[in-house]
Formats: sequence, C-alpha cells, structure tokens
Amino acid sequence: MRQLLVFILAVGLFSACSKDDEKVEVKDYNLKTFEADLAYDAAAEHGTVQYTRQTYFSFNSATPVETGTYGTDTWTDFFLVPDTSAYNVSTDVQDWDLLLSFYTEALDDEGTIIPYGVVGVLINTGENIKVGKIEYTGSEDPTAIADAFAALTPGDVGSLGYSGDINAIGHTWKSFSLSQMVYTVNSNWFYIVKLGNGDVYKLRFTGFYGTSTSQRVIKFEYQLMQ
Repeated sequence: MRQLLVFILAVGLFSACSKDDEKVEVKDYNLKTFEADLAYDAAAEHGTVQYTRQTYFSFNSATPVETGTYGTDTWTDFFLVPDTSAYNVSTDVQDWDLLLSFYTEALDDEGTIIPYGVVGVLINTGENIKVGKIEYTGSEDPTAIADAFAALTPGDVGSLGYSGDINAIGHTWKSFSLSQMVYTVNSNWFYIVKLGNGDVYKLRFTGFYGTSTSQRVIKFEYQLMQ
C-alpha cells in the first residue's frame, strides 16, 4: 500500500512538472514598424513594371516571409481583373498575411473595366483575413494622428464592417499630386486586420518614399490589439 502511495505521488509530481515546463505563448503588444523597398526602377520605360520587388509580410515576423523579383520565378503576378485568362489571386508562397507589391487592378471607367497597374497591399485570402478601416478626422496634425492611432482600442472597432477581398487594403491609402509630383500618404486611415487565428492588429501607413524618391519604400506601423 505504501509503495502504491509513493508511486501515485511520484506520478503527480511528474505531471505537475510537465505542466510547468509547457511553453506559454506571450503575445507582443508593442508598436512595431515595417519597411518594404519595392526596388523602383526609374530607368524603366513608361507602361512597363517599374516596381521590381514584392514583399510578403507576416505579423508574426520582423523580417519578410519571402520576396519576389520581377522577371524571375520568385515573382507572382497578381492580375485582379475577373473573367480574364490572366486573373490570379494566389501564390505558392506560404505563411504570409500581407503582400506589398505592384499588381494589376480592375478600374471602372464609366462602366468599362480597365486593367491598371498599381502599387499597394493585398491580403492572403487563403488565411481567412478580414480588414476594416477607420478614417480619423479629429485633426490633421501628425502628432495628433499618431496619438489617436496609439489610443485605438478593441472597443473602438467592434461595429466596423470588414472585408475579406484580396484588395481590402489595396492602393488608395496614398494619392499622387500631379502639380507637386509627389505621393501623399493617408496616415489618418487606420486599418483593423483580423487574422484567422483570432489575433487583431491595427495598422496605418506612414510613408511611400525612402531616403530617396528612387527607393519607393512602403512604410507602415502596426500593433496587436487582442
């Protein structure tokens, strides 16, 4: 009887130790930034692809999941014009959430669908990702916008509408000024990205240029909300 009791106690102690040794996932709620250099080719002829690098991003990685180079097997051509033979919304790359890239969008010109090359962000439709958007209008001051983004909580986004379309983020977070020949980033547009595993992130774009205009670096910041 005594030997049986010792055995039971030993098993219980081993089980307790095993549970203590199990790794507990600690989520990182810190604000992070990410940059993707699209390798802009200023010498490329008008009408050809000038953005020659695409970057696959995961919220769980500080570095790109994968990059693609235009004209090689590493590049995936996303052609978002339905009912065409070139239509494509998938890639062989795995474990990514967002793609920062040049791609072809279907633009509506008074009822006529026109394929048009744009630079923007696509979501991985195979991972059940959903995106909502808040346009902050409380101030145009950059510091106030940054503070509003930092203060955004899950309670502020509960009633948002969400989309699972591949171009739910798309390319309109920036606009081009013909008079000044520069891009303006809508840093007051706050995107809420729901991942398939239940994690929710807030994201906003903060730049479209690097140290020189020839780099065309997309910059954004993001933070885990829940």
